[in-house]
Amino acid sequence: MRKRRMSDRSTTPLLGRGIYTVPEAARLGRIPPASIRRWLRGYYFTKDGAKVFSEKVIRGELPIIDDTLALSFLDLLEARCLHAFRARGVGWRTLREAHGKAREAMDTDHPFSTGQFKTVGRRVMRDFATENGDPMLLDIVRQQPAFREFLRPYLRGLDFLPGAQFPARWFPLDGTKRVVIDPARAFGHPIVSERGVLTSILARAYAAEGSYDKVARWYEVDVRSVKDAVEYEHALAA
Repeated sequence: MRKRRMSDRSTTPLLGRGIYTVPEAARLGRIPPASIRRWLRGYYFTKDGAKVFSEKVIRGELPIIDDTLALSFLDLLEARCLHAFRARGVGWRTLREAHGKAREAMDTDHPFSTGQFKTVGRRVMRDFATENGDPMLLDIVRQQPAFREFLRPYLRGLDFLPGAQFPARWFPLDGTKRVVIDPARAFGHPIVSERGVLTSILARAYAAEGSYDKVARWYEVDVRSVKDAVEYEHALAA
């Protein structure tokens, strides 16, 4: 029998955290899978003929089983924000060090996913950019309007309960709360809020049948929920 290998996080309770494989997280966050793996494991690169290890930046919440990585809901949100900075041209070394500073200042392994990131996190990133002379990062964080605009797509749909440090759920489809990603339901996979049916199941049923009304009756959800589920799955596929 193959021996199971687990990280030192093997005692982490899994319920209510969401569980995503790297391909699933890449699909939901629209992030290259290779980036997620590097952020969770670290990676080696060659510099001046020497092999150098770059430390991981996301301290994942879930155990590594049989060398297979998995992400929690907060890991997924952290990866989305990291990807947003990288897409804006912030260097990997700069971003990794800035993330470390934010972890220390905000006393959490997921600083980008907290409700404080717009205030405390922005100050940390701005000060770090000033100290290290990184023009790209400084350009993003030095002005409140620019930083707010940068974060807008990332924060859209995140639902923070009163007084909570982290978001409780994510409504990923603009203009509706019928589709939800909630770590406390269906292991954090996209569902329709009304009945908890996976959006992927509704979309496949519609593709096979071609009728919103029939699918709605089969799964006892309203027609609008079926349409939103299909729209969301099509957006992910695109």
